[in-house]
Amino acid sequence: MKRPLLVAGFLSAIITVVALGTSFAVVQPDDASAPMTIGLTPIAIGFNNPIGIDHHEEPTPRVVMSVNYPTGLPYNFELVAQDGTRTQFSSISGLTEEVKIAAVRSSSCQAGFTPGELFTGTGIPGQIARISPDGSSAQIPWVTLPGETGLLRGSLFQDRFCSFGGDLIVVTTAGNAWRVTSAGVPSLLVSLGPHLEGLTTVPNDPVQYGPWAGKILAGAEGQGCVYSIDAQGSAQCWQLGINPEDIDIIPPVQNFFGVDFGGATLWGADFSQFTSMVGDVLIAQESPGNLWQVHWDAGSGAFQTTLLAQVPQWEHVTFSSAGILAITPPPSPTPTEPPTPTPTPTPASILNGRMNGGGSVIDTSGVRASHGFELHCNPSNGPNNLEVNWMGNRFHLESLATVVCSDDPTIAPDPPAAPFDTYHGTGTGRYNGASGATIEFTFTDAGEPGKYDWAQIVIWDAGGSVVLSVSGNLRSGNHQALEEEVTYNW
Repeated sequence: MKRPLLVAGFLSAIITVVALGTSFAVVQPDDASAPMTIGLTPIAIGFNNPIGIDHHEEPTPRVVMSVNYPTGLPYNFELVAQDGTRTQFSSISGLTEEVKIAAVRSSSCQAGFTPGELFTGTGIPGQIARISPDGSSAQIPWVTLPGETGLLRGSLFQDRFCSFGGDLIVVTTAGNAWRVTSAGVPSLLVSLGPHLEGLTTVPNDPVQYGPWAGKILAGAEGQGCVYSIDAQGSAQCWQLGINPEDIDIIPPVQNFFGVDFGGATLWGADFSQFTSMVGDVLIAQESPGNLWQVHWDAGSGAFQTTLLAQVPQWEHVTFSSAGILAITPPPSPTPTEPPTPTPTPTPASILNGRMNGGGSVIDTSGVRASHGFELHCNPSNGPNNLEVNWMGNRFHLESLATVVCSDDPTIAPDPPAAPFDTYHGTGTGRYNGASGATIEFTFTDAGEPGKYDWAQIVIWDAGGSVVLSVSGNLRSGNHQALEEEVTYNW
């Protein structure tokens, strides 16, 4: 029986989901008259039975697909170039069943994996194949999961969000979830029973993701369930009114591409259509081929679902910095020079104050950054702590270099009374555990409840490359400027 179409726009049904002993509300749309919010473009048609798709960055950004389902003959993989031409990737052939693929991307959590490497099932229970970035060599099998009776037609995902140490995460048709190191060492996380399909790890950002932060998300299509799985193997089923086929985190400034098996079509959408959704979870449903946005609303403690688009039958979807035909490559970020910290802290213009708090900022490119801090206008007073988290990345302040606390007459930080409202600083710290990163930041306190407070944060890695640049009013949180007694320990 075909399910009735659920369309975004009218949030009228509240479903209570019990997880970890806590009730969370899931706001679910159910009005079929509302318009969909993403316009899809058919960029290639007549594919030879495509299934899997992912971003492939070596040597230039392209899209890689698994084709020729179910036999894998005469070959299994194709690359799609910007002009739409398709070329065979690798001489591998004969991998049967639904060939889902995971390509390694450049990130701070490669954990021994190489960008451009491809991982997939082989059509034999428990087997994982590892394919070189240029497709010229392969290990088949690379790993055989011990005792695994299920196929890997579920999904694979290399943890680029640093939540599981950068391991390869694998789910199977027997309902098992595994993690595998780059050295090929597997460990079973949990056995759930239902056929699992669709997979991602989630950045450890509770403000952005609520109870899903730092966990694995895996779909159980037949049960209408999204499982969240933690590092100890504890799992919870979340029923959102969606039957998951594939699951992704929406990244900033990357185009969308999806395989429509029923329509034998590769669909695309420009990155700009997803700007307001960056960081949210995207779930593709097979039939009907609905594409859903899932957003954690921290204020209401609810997951909110929005239907974005529909095609005949989704199989696998991805985001990529590649462009194909009408979907042009997204712009590259503009580099910014890092500040040059002074060797000793510079006394602030106003010393009898401190600021603490935190929150989230989303800039025009769609990047959401969450921060928390306690900072003193006189750095010698201490402690001076600042943490920034975004898209699976982390910055930890180790040393302040310069500090200026000032009073902007156009900003009123009351209550409580404070001698300043603006904190500007530079410093050094650790980026994803590596020392030598630099930061420049400005925080303001514009009074309660915090929605007019403002933050600007720029972070450079040890090599001088910008890894984060965001600014804007707080989407959630609060900055608090406070007066304190002056001490001098220079």
